[in-house]
Amino acid sequence: MPDLRDWKNYDGFEKAFARLLEGLNAVDAPPAPRVEPKVKPKGMPQNPQMIIIDKKRRLEKLEHQAAFLGISTPPEVANEIEDLRREIGEIGG
Repeated sequence: MPDLRDWKNYDGFEKAFARLLEGLNAVDAPPAPRVEPKVKPKGMPQNPQMIIIDKKRRLEKLEHQAAFLGISTPPEVANEIEDLRREIGEIGG
């Protein structure tokens, strides 16, 4: 992006404006090839027991935090506790 702050300097402004127009014209060039994002395979991971252990550990920490904060527990913590309980139940833990 050219510097157009010195707009009172006519020559400098014209040069900066010309660079801006050249940059805008470059948009008409063909687009760069699109790189497809890597898609994770769907389905159950190889070791669901390790996932359950990790989720239970995270749940325990959040429950301690919620117990300490009481009514001041942030909603995102309460939501994550609810989500973890549901996920653990779905996996079978």
